[in-house]
Order: sequence, then C-alpha cells, then structure tokens
Amino acid sequence: MPRVPMPEGPQFQPGGNAPQGRLAAPEASDIGQRQVMALGGAMQEFGASLGGIARDMQAQADELRVTDALNQVKESALTLQHDNDSGYLRVRGKDTFDRPDGTEFYGGQLANAAGDIAGTLGNDRQRAAFMKHASNILTTFRGGVQEHEAKEYQTYQLSVSDGVVSTALRDVSLNWNNPDAVDAAIERIRSE
Repeated sequence: MPRVPMPEGPQFQPGGNAPQGRLAAPEASDIGQRQVMALGGAMQEFGASLGGIARDMQAQADELRVTDALNQVKESALTLQHDNDSGYLRVRGKDTFDRPDGTEFYGGQLANAAGDIAGTLGNDRQRAAFMKHASNILTTFRGGVQEHEAKEYQTYQLSVSDGVVSTALRDVSLNWNNPDAVDAAIERIRSE
C-alpha cells in the first residue's frame, strides 16, 4: 500500500510565504474623542430644541398679552359707543352737531385709551402687534362715529324740514285772513 508522506519537524520558515499582517487594537483616545463629539452634537440639538421651546412659549405669552390688551380696547370702544351717558349712539339729531369735533372727540378718547393700554405691555414685540391690530379697531370705530353723524344729520334735516312745513301750516291756519302771510307760508312749504 502506498504510503502518505508525513512532514518531519517544523515546516514554517520565517520570512517565507506567510502574510506579514499585524493586528492592532483601536486606540482608546480615538473612541473617547468620538464619544465626546457625539455628546457635544446631541447637547447642541438639545439646546436648540430647548431654545425653540422657549421662543414658542414667549410667542404664546406675547400673543396672549396682546389679545388681552385688544379686548380692553374693544371694551373701551363699546363703552364709547353705547354708554347711556356718553355713548355716541345715544346722541341724537341736533345734539350730534353741538359737539363740533364729534368724530375726533370719540376717536381721540379711544386712541388715548389704546395708548394707555399699550403702555402696560411688556415688550416692543407686544406693543408692535397690539398697535397693528388696535389701529384697525380705531379706524373702524371712527368710521362708525362718522356713519352715525351722517345718519343723524339726515334725521335732523328731515326734522327741520317737517318743522318748517308744520310752522308754515300753522301760520296759514292762524293768519287765514292775511293773504301776504298765507302766501309767504305757502312759499316756505314749496321751497322745503
């Protein structure tokens, strides 16, 4: 039977055909540095998120404060409009024109109230947002005062016209025997 050759002694030769690779453990300082950098990045993200939350909370607080201030201005406008003693809707006919600065009087009072309320706000962002919306309320309010004055002017004009006709008719009935007075009264009625 054939025989299988068996090596005798060590068959390894230094510097021979074996690969010369070397195994190296990673350096510990490199791992620590990467971990610190990752932690730093995570902390930055956390800080940015925390800053965003703080900004959102401040924006909500500003919005809430502005809304409260605008409600105060609207309350002032409603009082100047409907108050039993001083509301402009309570002023009728000729009394509307006894105040030569009607629109400016009521609009000025509301503007003063808005200025006082703006002074109670906590920062410039709140004041800027408030004034933007308050100016719309003031414009609408002044328009309402002018509309009321125009309507009352028409009412007053019709009242005066009715008064002229009534007075002329009374003049005719009381001076029926005076043709000049009757003619003058009839002319007043025609011209009216």
